[in-house]
Formats: sequence, structure tokens, C-alpha cells
Amino acid sequence: MIPAERWQIICDDWRNVGIPPDTAAIVTDPPYGIRISTHGLRLPSQAAIDRGTATCKWRRPPHWTRGREQDSGIQIHGDDEIFSPAALISHGVPYVLWGVDRWDRERRYPGKWLAWVKLGSWRERRDSFADVEFALAAPATRSSIKAWNQRWKGCVRDLIGEDRDPSDGSHGYRGRHPTQKPVALLEWCLRQIPIPVGGLIFDPYTGSGPVGVAALRAGYRYLGVEIDPLFAETARQRLSLIETNTHH
Repeated sequence: MIPAERWQIICDDWRNVGIPPDTAAIVTDPPYGIRISTHGLRLPSQAAIDRGTATCKWRRPPHWTRGREQDSGIQIHGDDEIFSPAALISHGVPYVLWGVDRWDRERRYPGKWLAWVKLGSWRERRDSFADVEFALAAPATRSSIKAWNQRWKGCVRDLIGEDRDPSDGSHGYRGRHPTQKPVALLEWCLRQIPIPVGGLIFDPYTGSGPVGVAALRAGYRYLGVEIDPLFAETARQRLSLIETNTHH
């Protein structure tokens, strides 16, 4: 399905939707297979969803439960198994796919690694969060590994641009998705691969929609697919407001 306007969010499994034939690039943050636990995540009321003000808020930060039984909380679809990028990579368009260091390590996929250093100005931090996350980009505009440095450790985050802006009613970054990435990082990702002006960015694991925000701000079209109804609606509300604010 191709978006009729600048963007569209579809609530479904992306494999049921398919990759649009005019996709210019695939940029997404799939589940890593790390079994993140969202125990302590407070869900919005149905009234808030109906009003268009739905947000998820943490009573405490998420933690990981690999090797242990899951405690109660929202489970991220697909996070209970190792992700395979083969179906996305085989489409033959440029891509940025996060979590490359978590994939099947017996297989090698074409592209260059991108690194997100999450320490910011910190030298070292003892916590349960990764200090660095990696993505695979192809075809990369540069031959060497490139890095983005932005502190994003649990609730301690350096907010840049849209992530700082509270105008969408959810206080900037807070309360959207347990594994949400900063928009500034994703804007940087879009600059690492060749994408034609106005091209369509396909995001099969939309989450709360940060890739969509980055794509719209960069002048691209965007199609996001999210299997979880709550996150799909959150992304839809978010992009509606971001687009409105951009045009004003």
C-alpha cells in the first residue's frame, strides 16, 4: 500500500502489507531479540486514546530479562527471537537497519556499520543499558564506520530538536515507546544513505514513529507499519502534530 499523501501509519504485520514498489529506502529499528521487559510501564486510559492524548509513562525504567522469566508488562512483538533482516535486505533498496550486532552472527550482510554512542559526555556509566548500539547501512555514503554521539541512558537523555519539543502534549521524548530512539539520531541515519528528493521511506517496525518524524522533516514521504495498536495510534497522533507544526 502506497501512502496517498506525505505519510501513513498502518496497524498490521508488515509482511501482510508488503514493501511498496516505489520504496526509496528502508529505515527501521526492529526488535532485537533481547526480551526487554516493560514491567512498570503505565498504559493510557481509553479516554486518553479517544481524546488523542494517549501516552505510556514509566513508573521506573525498563530492564532486560534474558535468561529469566518475563515479568508482567507490555511485550514487544517479535522480541522473543533473533531478528533476521533477509526479507528487507533482499528488496534491493538502500537501508538502515538497527541491531546488527544482535542478528545471527553466522551470517554476514552487505553494508557498513553505524554506531550510536549513548554516553554523551560521560566516560563510563554503570547501568543495564548498552553504551553503544549499531546499525547496518547500505549502500553507505562513506566507507568507514561512522558514529553519532548522544547521551540516551534510561531516563537520562540529551534532548535535541523535536525530542525536546513538548508541543505535542507528551513532554518531548517521554512516554512513547520503551526502546524509542532520538529523532536527531534518525535524521543523521537518513544522511548516511542515498535517498532521492521526496522519496518514500518504509519503516516496517514503526514503534512510536521517530523515523517518520525524521523523514517528514527531511522532506521525504513515509509509510510506517506497526503491529501494536497502541503504538500505531501513538505514532499516528505524533506525526499528525509534527506535520502540522512543521507547516506552521
